[in-house]
Amino acid sequence: NQMARHLTNKYNLPDTLVKAVEYDTHRLSGTISVTTLIDGARIRQLKSIHDYESDVSENIYALLGTALHHVLERANIQSVTKRAYITVAEHIIGQASKIKEASPEKSQKLLSGGNWIFSLIPVFFPETTERYIFEKTMQLPVGEQVISGTFDLYDKTTGILYDYKFCSVYQFMSPESREKWVEQTNIYAYMLRNESFPVNGIRIVAFFRDWSAYGGMKNRNYPPMQIMEIHIDLWDNDKTRILIYKHMNLHNSAEAGNVPDCDGKTRWATADQYAVIPKTKGVKRAINGGIFDTMEGANRFIAENKHKHTNELYVEVRPGSSKRCESYCPVSKHCPQYKAELQRIEILEKG
Repeated sequence: NQMARHLTNKYNLPDTLVKAVEYDTHRLSGTISVTTLIDGARIRQLKSIHDYESDVSENIYALLGTALHHVLERANIQSVTKRAYITVAEHIIGQASKIKEASPEKSQKLLSGGNWIFSLIPVFFPETTERYIFEKTMQLPVGEQVISGTFDLYDKTTGILYDYKFCSVYQFMSPESREKWVEQTNIYAYMLRNESFPVNGIRIVAFFRDWSAYGGMKNRNYPPMQIMEIHIDLWDNDKTRILIYKHMNLHNSAEAGNVPDCDGKTRWATADQYAVIPKTKGVKRAINGGIFDTMEGANRFIAENKHKHTNELYVEVRPGSSKRCESYCPVSKHCPQYKAELQRIEILEKG
C-alpha cells in the first residue's frame, strides 16, 4: 500500500508544467514494477508507510523522457485515428490518477477503461503489430507477488528488444547505473520469452541530455555522440530467474518487518578516505600517494615516510557520502539507515 506523493512547486514554475508532471500515464498492472523490484527494498517499504514530497523541478527530466517516448512511438503510427485512440486512453488514465485519493472507486473504473482502450488498438489496427510491439505491459507471477514491466519496443522480425533512456552522461559512465540497465532489460527479455517471444538481443538507445562535444577531451570513457545504441549482454533464463528471486526475497523480507539496508550501489555511495597532509599553513592537499581507504593505511604511510618531510604529517578524515540519500531519495528523512550514517559522519568529522 503506497502512501501519497505530495507534489510541491518550490520555484513557482508555470502551472502547465505542474499539470504535466501530475499527468502520469505509467500503467502498473501488478503488485511491483520491474524498476521498483531492482531498487532498494527499504525505499519501497518507507514509501508504503510515509507520505513524501516531490518537487516539480525534480521531475522535469522524467517528463522530457516521457515526451521522448511518446514522440518515438508516434513515429511508427501513421494513422490519425490510431493516435486519437492513444490520446483518449492516456487522458482517461491521467484523470484516474488525479481523482485517485478523492474517489478511488471511480478512479479504478477510469483506469480500467483507459487500459481497455489500449487493449483495443491492436484489435482495430492489426497492422501496428505486424513487426513492432510498442510499450507492452507484461506480468510475471512470482509467488504471491506479480511483477509488472513495460518495455519500449520489440522487433518481432529480428527478435531485438529496445529500451530508450533519456539520461545523463554520468549514468552512461557509471558502472552502477549500467548494471541497473542490464538487470532491467534482461527481466523484460525474460518476461517476453515467458510470453513465447524469442529475444535475440537487447539494445539501449541512450539520449544524453547533458552531452558536450568537448567532454571526450577530459575523459576517454565519455560517449562520442549525443545519441548512442548500446548493446546489452543477454542473459539466459536461469541467470535472470536467480536475480528476480533475489530481489523479490528482499522485498518480501521488508514487508515482513525485516528491512534490509540499502547497499552502496543503491545509495550511490562513495567510501571514506584518509588523506595524509603536511602541517603547513594553507595546505589542504594530500601529499603524492597519501590517500588511503583505512586509517591504518594512512598511519602506516606516515610511519614509513615522515623522515622524508620537514613538516609534521597528519591524517584528515574525508567521510564518504551517499549522494542519492542526500539529494534524490524522497524518503531519506524517514530512513533510520541514513540517520545512522549522518551520525557516523558527524563522529568521524569530530575525530
